[in-house]
Amino acid sequence: MTDPSSEVIWTPNAGPQTRFLASSANECLYGGAAGGGKSAASIALPLRWVGNGAFRCLFLRREAKYLNDAIDKSNRIYPAFGGRLVQSPKIIWTFPSGAQVWLNHCEHERDVANYDGTEFHLVIVEELTHFLESQYRGVKARIRGTDPTLPRFIRATTNPGGPGHEWVFKRFAPWLDPAYPNPAKGGERRWFLGDDEVPRGTPDALS
Repeated sequence: MTDPSSEVIWTPNAGPQTRFLASSANECLYGGAAGGGKSAASIALPLRWVGNGAFRCLFLRREAKYLNDAIDKSNRIYPAFGGRLVQSPKIIWTFPSGAQVWLNHCEHERDVANYDGTEFHLVIVEELTHFLESQYRGVKARIRGTDPTLPRFIRATTNPGGPGHEWVFKRFAPWLDPAYPNPAKGGERRWFLGDDEVPRGTPDALS
């Protein structure tokens, strides 16, 4: 097995790809045209925590037929970290520590229930505008955990347009809507209680 400490397996591009990987926000969207490195960043992100055996990550596409790209990209780097891929009945990468990265889909609104009872620390939603807002909120609710060394993050990527464009545009309006009062810069953190923006330091607010 290749020792990741002695060889650079993958490195992010400067700019949005690096900012996406480095963000400490609870919720983060990486948008832009195809070819911007969004999928590669999404696959690399879980590797930060695979040394912790309790870590669970869920990577989602709307339909199972679109998972092939994620499988291909993960096959290029996960084995160097000791990852083993099992594709039946679920597509799951398991690492020597016991950490897992699930590659799965959520085609129908009812499919959110497939993840009931499983604790995920990181959820990655690829091509967010292909999903319903209810699906996004549903899988977001599956993020929990008490280990302070593990994240409780949701990350999403998207190309412009798509059937869910309107709800995504509204949810991330501070960054996407130029008419938003006091618009946010790319990579800037803001805090929210529910759907309402609040000042930093507000109790229970998420970034």
